Amino acid sequence: MGVPPSRGRESRTGRVGGIWYNGGMKTKTLLSAAATVALSVAVEAIDVSSASMTVSLDEKAKGAIARIVSAQGQELGAFDARTSLFSLNVCRTDDYTKAVSVDSAAATSFKAEKTADGARLTYDFAEGAVAQVVCTVRAAAGDGMVRWGIRTTAREGWAVTETTYPRVPLALKLGTSGDDDAFVLGMAKGGVHRNPGAKNAGWRVEGREPGNLVAQFECLYDDRGGFYLAAEDAQGHTKRIGVSRAADALVMHVQRVGFATADEQTYDVTTAAFQGADGTPTTWHDAADIYKRWALRQPWCATPFKNRKDIPGWMRDAPAMVRFSRNWLEKPDDIRAWMNNYWLKEFPAAPLVMAYWG
Repeated sequence: MGVPPSRGRESRTGRVGGIWYNGGMKTKTLLSAAATVALSVAVEAIDVSSASMTVSLDEKAKGAIARIVSAQGQELGAFDARTSLFSLNVCRTDDYTKAVSVDSAAATSFKAEKTADGARLTYDFAEGAVAQVVCTVRAAAGDGMVRWGIRTTAREGWAVTETTYPRVPLALKLGTSGDDDAFVLGMAKGGVHRNPGAKNAGWRVEGREPGNLVAQFECLYDDRGGFYLAAEDAQGHTKRIGVSRAADALVMHVQRVGFATADEQTYDVTTAAFQGADGTPTTWHDAADIYKRWALRQPWCATPFKNRKDIPGWMRDAPAMVRFSRNWLEKPDDIRAWMNNYWLKEFPAAPLVMAYWG
């Protein structure tokens, strides 16, 4: 079933969880077998739709994300949250200790425009460190991604040091329970967090690039499907990717670090809804496959290490080391399977040093 579009101030039809509503004016009525519930909500939204989902941007809340729904009808966003779409850290160019924070809600003037491929959001600030911010939200035909871009102009004497965009509020639980929910971040270790909506407010986890972020993506999912976010940055700009637990949402973010008076993101942050392959329960592997399709087109990943011609043979076949922690000692069959099915298959000529810790 497709995503029911919202149409700005017009009446529209949609679904929250498994319950259909009819609205778009000041009152939306939700009908279920048990009860009729009335919600007083005024939403004036611009929708940006890809093949996988629709994102609704609330004009009254200066572009904050009001709703995210997959093409299959799964509600992914935090319905009542109005999280500022971006936040900036800005400092004096002659004294970095003099710094201020600015977010989208502080704009004195805001204009939302529908474009051929999505929306352009313009924020003007009458005074202070930032003069203007322009955000773009785009979805190309046939592309499952909603793509996010941002350009910031600081006032004379000020420089942008951190840009957090987009800030995406997601539901504290997907469906009726958070027990099967998981948040996953592309870290070298410790990237899986079960039932993140049950964490205390203020909980936060981030990966750093360069650093412990080995794949520039994150996802939140349950068995039915989930939400994917990635930085399609082939140059490895300094950034943090992560999530924080707010009072009413799990807020995904990308925080880009730099120092510029006129700062523009040179790559796309991409988002999509995803599901398990062929109707199977959704896992983080399905999100990783999305990232893999992009990564394999990049020069640093297109050719497997063992096939690269720019690396001498002695380096490709040099000794390697793998560390097995204490719990592996109870699973000798797993170690044997890893050796036979992975190492000997992928690196048959490379000597291997094995270490056991703990």
